[in-house]
Amino acid sequence: MVIADQGYTGAATAEAMAAHGMQLQIVTRSEAMRGFVLLPRRWVVERSFAWLARFSMLHHTLLHNLDTYFRTLH
Repeated sequence: MVIADQGYTGAATAEAMAAHGMQLQIVTRSEAMRGFVLLPRRWVVERSFAWLARFSMLHHTLLHNLDTYFRTLH
């Protein structure tokens, strides 16, 4: 199961999920809510994006210094 926010609604996303045999759960916000409201399971999405961003920064850092990169492999 893939959990996403409302930015991933649409036919293209649904087709891509179905093509890969995944189930998509959209975390929606009620129209009656105003201001900041903690959405259920939203922290999972935010944490996943943070992990991806951290990995990307680490990847770029290691590529700038190949000696450091090779030391991390051992």
